[in-house]
Amino acid sequence: MSIKDNLKNRISKIDKQQREEDTAMRGRFFNRAYHKNFEDYAEYMVQKPNGKGKIVRVYTGKYYSQQVSSSQYILVRLLFTLLTAAVITLFIFGCTRDLAYNYVRYVALFEALCIPFLFYQVILLIGYVFADRKMNIHSYRLYHEQFLTVTRYGSILHVLTAGVMLLYLLLHQSFSAKLFMPIVLFLISAACLLAINRIENAIEYVHTDSDAVPPPGSIRISDASRRRR
Repeated sequence: MSIKDNLKNRISKIDKQQREEDTAMRGRFFNRAYHKNFEDYAEYMVQKPNGKGKIVRVYTGKYYSQQVSSSQYILVRLLFTLLTAAVITLFIFGCTRDLAYNYVRYVALFEALCIPFLFYQVILLIGYVFADRKMNIHSYRLYHEQFLTVTRYGSILHVLTAGVMLLYLLLHQSFSAKLFMPIVLFLISAACLLAINRIENAIEYVHTDSDAVPPPGSIRISDASRRRR
């Protein structure tokens, strides 16, 4: 190997090492989301016609696909949308009734805790509906794993909200069909959330490897937060 080739390889190794350190620095101190968003991508530099460098990324990890037919794929998303709409409607109707316990702080607290879960569920559902059928690892963790987490804890919160409403009625010895209605609505909404959770949990995902082959010298990005666990 000539001196020129040795020098070229040495520069290439130094450049790769520097880029690895820069990538790790971004994940550790500045932007952990960078590593989560681009987990299992390989990145490398290409030179543009103007002489400046450009980062190119290709996905090299596993793809995750639901093992369902096309009609089932559409029906699941339609069902989840309808159930989520029902949950939001029942929640609004239940917590806006002009009833004494809706003005009690501990009941209002549990009702308020439900809101961020519902908001995040809607965001995840939109992504779930429009995601590619072959999801990369980042999409899979968002639209499957986090979707399961949000619907699970959301259903628990709705049950707890119904529970504190019932507690108020027991403490004040006040019972009527009108007072029980919001409690029933929150329990129904909890059942809807649990149905979404169980259906999604029952769907089988198949794994396929990416056929992308990054060029030599590429850096594979990993999730820095998971690597430290």
